[in-house]
Amino acid sequence: MVDLTPTPNNYDKSVNYFSTEVTDFSSQYGSENSISYTTCNLANESSIYPNYGDFTHACVLRTYGPWWRQAPSYLTPLRRTPKSFISQDYIDLRFPGALYPTKIEIYETYNPGTVVRILAYNDKCGVRWATLWSGSPQHVPAKSRIFSPPLRRIKFPTSLIRIEFCHTHVEYYTELDAVRLTGTINRPLRNGDSNVDFSASETEQLLQQLTLNGPLKSSSSENGNFDLLPGEVIQVILSYLDMPSLCAAAMTCKWMTTHWTPCMKDADTSRGSICPGVAIMDWSHPVDLGGQCLTGSYQKL
Repeated sequence: MVDLTPTPNNYDKSVNYFSTEVTDFSSQYGSENSISYTTCNLANESSIYPNYGDFTHACVLRTYGPWWRQAPSYLTPLRRTPKSFISQDYIDLRFPGALYPTKIEIYETYNPGTVVRILAYNDKCGVRWATLWSGSPQHVPAKSRIFSPPLRRIKFPTSLIRIEFCHTHVEYYTELDAVRLTGTINRPLRNGDSNVDFSASETEQLLQQLTLNGPLKSSSSENGNFDLLPGEVIQVILSYLDMPSLCAAAMTCKWMTTHWTPCMKDADTSRGSICPGVAIMDWSHPVDLGGQCLTGSYQKL
């Protein structure tokens, strides 16, 4: 562990250390009750590199190849993103202290070349991410490597890094061994540094475009971060409920009154319902759904 306490001797020095915690992720191959093929294996120093192959103590995500989209059960996602947004999975990694990143090393030990974006979190500006690097999936030789792309300089220190992946071109799962962050405790000053710009990541900008209620706001309700989700994302989540459950939720969910009903009434049904089988509720008449008598009526789309 590197001592990050600022002193006259280390204030301008470059320090590096491995991630110590996985705070969030989109998917993993292993189960939550196991440490085999799970994302928590990234919260450690390197233990596999330079070996290449399938190791149970590696981090393995759940997606690879194009077959996910070719399967009959594939559901077309709600998409309002540009074609340049190709990320399929992500992992958020916490480091012991906040640094101004100068280098990130990703230890890829099986089917490398899937990293497409690296982001840094700014906890002083709300939910805000800055892009350190972005690129296309790479076709590289089948051997272990340390992927370290050139990083964009940012104006804030960070202890939380997000790595995004695109696996469509690989024939099997990608496996990661470790991630190491290098940076300085204070902001490095260079010629032209005053002209360095940083902005919200493309991920955050796309979330802003998704919401129908204007910019994302901090949540102060008992629902926590759920209220920060765009309406369309909540709509997709609720589309997995069966009809009785959906009716029961509508009886207590203010969001369905303020958003769902007008959204579905205005939907272009000629192109197919956003949520097939979902009903528009009118709670002025009773409705019997599978033996459950609820106050309300519904109109099938």
